[in-house]
Amino acid sequence: MESQIHLALKYGSDDMINEAIKNYRTNKLNINIQDQDGNTALHLIRKEEILISLLNYKGVNVSIRNKEKNTPFHIFCQTFTSKNYQEPLDLFIKKGVKDLNIQNNNNDTPLHKAIIHNTALINPLLDLNVNVNILNNQGQSALHLAIECGMDDLVVRLIKMGADITLNEKTVLDIATESGTIKTINYLKKVQDIYYFFKSLDLADCWLVFVKNDIFMDTIQNHLNNKESLAKLGLLEKLGTQGLLSIVLEKYEMLKHQYRYIDDSSRGTLTIRRSKRLLYIPNNINSTGSEDWIIEPSELEYTSRIGQFSTYTEYKGLFKRKEVLIRVFKSNSLQPSEYTKELKVIGTINSPFVSRIYGVCLEPSHCLVLEYWGKENLYNLMNNSRFDFSWDRFFEFSMQITLGLQYLHKRNQQVLHRDLKSTNIILNDDMECKVSEYSNKFNSFDNKCLSPDGANSVGLLDYHQVIPPEILSGGSVYSIQSDIYNLGVIILELMLRVTNGYYIRPDSMKNSCINNITNINNDSISLSSSKEFKQSILSKCPSGVYQLYKDCCQKDPFQRLSSCDKVIESLNQLKYEYTVNKLIWNDLIKNNK
Repeated sequence: MESQIHLALKYGSDDMINEAIKNYRTNKLNINIQDQDGNTALHLIRKEEILISLLNYKGVNVSIRNKEKNTPFHIFCQTFTSKNYQEPLDLFIKKGVKDLNIQNNNNDTPLHKAIIHNTALINPLLDLNVNVNILNNQGQSALHLAIECGMDDLVVRLIKMGADITLNEKTVLDIATESGTIKTINYLKKVQDIYYFFKSLDLADCWLVFVKNDIFMDTIQNHLNNKESLAKLGLLEKLGTQGLLSIVLEKYEMLKHQYRYIDDSSRGTLTIRRSKRLLYIPNNINSTGSEDWIIEPSELEYTSRIGQFSTYTEYKGLFKRKEVLIRVFKSNSLQPSEYTKELKVIGTINSPFVSRIYGVCLEPSHCLVLEYWGKENLYNLMNNSRFDFSWDRFFEFSMQITLGLQYLHKRNQQVLHRDLKSTNIILNDDMECKVSEYSNKFNSFDNKCLSPDGANSVGLLDYHQVIPPEILSGGSVYSIQSDIYNLGVIILELMLRVTNGYYIRPDSMKNSCINNITNINNDSISLSSSKEFKQSILSKCPSGVYQLYKDCCQKDPFQRLSSCDKVIESLNQLKYEYTVNKLIWNDLIKNNK
């Protein structure tokens, strides 16, 4: 039978709880009594006034563990969301919480709990100098969780507090590339570069000094050449008197061309809000195991219809309290075994640049449960005349799309997209791109949006069915180079949108590559030989950007860029050229719109 205090806390009103505490105090009863789960009253209290009252109770024990080895302090850091956290926090410490890094069965510390569930307690815990490098049973430190939860500012603070970037088999940059925000990816790239630079010189204790002062490899030369700056950093004696400075500068000169970073500090749109992502360990929303992709009808809630297509209808809905897109197919053409086989490959996809698939529901109709990011796609955005497309946007979108495609290509079980196009690039509220519709089984190649009466309401472009020349000829199967071709077409679309100030169908331009690819047997017509098309582009666009598009869209797949890595390399080089010559690039657009 449960005690009076436990019954009051679980089922009673505030008055009943206060009366129970008063009774325990008056009769000197054991306030630390545990229920069948090992919880004391202090484990169960959620309200501020009652918590403070109990913490002031003489003899209350703040160190008792429940069956999951959680102390009341773990639960406090997980559930206490009031801004008035300081008084109960001080009381916990006063009452005997001596080990702020105490771990439960999962080896979670109170800091792990706060990051996952309760942001209000994160900074107060860090102010108490808790250990930020403890790993839980999933191999996650506070830094790993901050990356996965999209908490950019926390990532920076943890790094500056000395968070170890090498604790996991994967680097923190690898983890960020899979599940972090773009802002964090860019930041950790700079952190990793400076870390490995000094480590290679056996000066691993120097890198953090620079990082704490927001100095990275692209700006470090100014400080290395300035003794006053080195003195302020506390590094003059270490580097100057031992003859190490010349060695550091010599190596920097050899490598400095590698350290050209995209400046995203002024672009708040690159931050993904925490509420937009899964917050904890499972890489898939399914909690029943990586092979269980079947979703029961009772687990889905349909909230509104989005649109009707020729082979399916899309709904906005909820799955396990998360907003999702539900695609209900008109034909139940696939067997459950086919769904399972496909989902084993794509169900574990987890990248900030690729949309996610959560599972399938087979009753009463087959439906696919997808990540929901709203109605916007890149094609629609480019057709929105009110949206300002700058060169910055060109580089952001091109890089995000390429990183998404790179992720698919580099998986152990490689995924070829086969239908990459601007309608299949979705955007979130922060204007970040994600590659979608990459499933071979589930991709219907359906672009005809129907109104409720079944008529075409929006006629999307024939161009969006662009097929690489080698596929159109019937002589080849899809390859990485086929996806690169379609990536080049999107780069062309973005390039035309920036240079003209409004959307132009690539296939509407005389002698453009899109018109010419259908003439695959005419050797005199190719992408590179269209002089009029090239001149129309180069009159408004730097030659390097045109060359990137051309290198992606060569008629011969073996003449195209061989991988997304090569595209990323070209984009980084072009971004650097743009940064150096920003006025010239922008004037070129202005003068030709």
